Amino acid sequence: MASSTWSSPGSGSRAESARVRAGRGGAGISAADKIHRKLKRLRQIEAGYRSQIRRAQQALKDTTVDRVKAERKFEKIRAKVEGKIEKVQPKIRELTNLKAERKS
Repeated sequence: MASSTWSSPGSGSRAESARVRAGRGGAGISAADKIHRKLKRLRQIEAGYRSQIRRAQQALKDTTVDRVKAERKFEKIRAKVEGKIEKVQPKIRELTNLKAERKS
């Protein structure tokens, strides 16, 4: 059964029809807030990657049995995680620049 708030495309304002089609209602998120949220999320992801490297390094320090094998394992983990960091950093840089551009 159709809701009384449903409107056909083309009738009413754009914001109203977009909100109705989204099915959530309520106010939208401002562009500045979206940028802030994305930036915060990406920075958390990067921090998580860096903590993975720190944990792997701590495991290397704790290893006393086979130091060479532990070092190889650490280097492998570090290379993998640094690759992920390199993928996230341009996105962070772009959003940071966009945020600064909007402020000025």
